[in-house]
Amino acid sequence: MVSVATSPVMPDWRAYRSLVEANRPPPREVESPSTLSTVLTGPAIPPRSASRLVASLVSFVDDHVEPVPEELFPPATSRFLEEVAQAARRGMVLDRRDQLAIARSSASSPFEALAICHAGIRQLARGRDTRALGGPIGLGWRCATGRAIAAFPEAWSRGGDPLGDTYHYWANVIAGVCAATLGGLRGRCIARLFHAGPVLMTAVRERTFRRRLFYGNHAAIDRLGLRHGLALGAASSTDDKARGSVGA
Repeated sequence: MVSVATSPVMPDWRAYRSLVEANRPPPREVESPSTLSTVLTGPAIPPRSASRLVASLVSFVDDHVEPVPEELFPPATSRFLEEVAQAARRGMVLDRRDQLAIARSSASSPFEALAICHAGIRQLARGRDTRALGGPIGLGWRCATGRAIAAFPEAWSRGGDPLGDTYHYWANVIAGVCAATLGGLRGRCIARLFHAGPVLMTAVRERTFRRRLFYGNHAAIDRLGLRHGLALGAASSTDDKARGSVGA
């Protein structure tokens, strides 16, 4: 929490913005949670440690010296990035369903596919998870590869960058899945924390510690992802209980 509030702004953010504005991919309509669920092909059950999950979602691992939560940075993330790069070279634009399908093809579980989407696209967007994923990756390659990641419609993006919007979306999907799966007080706390995330980023990081949010706080995208994650998590919990009753 301290690192996300106080870490420096991405050093090359001005160059990043220039590349994004010069090569902004076209938007794609927002998929429904049920559409994403069909791609996952099973319940998305998060790892046991909610604290490690939350820590990995809110802070880049290069901004602190705590152990890397490796379950949120699967080895298959490198393959995902290679496939996104190939799509970019072919001029393809991948919506969220496409991204999840690529991740699922090499993931060992539905939840791992979500983690791959988040980790891979966050590295393209900000390049600050090298302790977990290796690197560093040059800004030019990141932005060239990022041209394959579809933008959100402007009604949701509100001027945000496609890569930043997309990793924020996947982070909040994961948070929602975790909150719905845990349930109870812990689940409600996680859901409320991430719902308040954009306000906290503006109030604490930007206004208190003067760390510029160079594409805003992604508020609409964050809350869209959280709603989708809560829906996916609720469906996963129902499926898991149904399988348990059949087995009993």
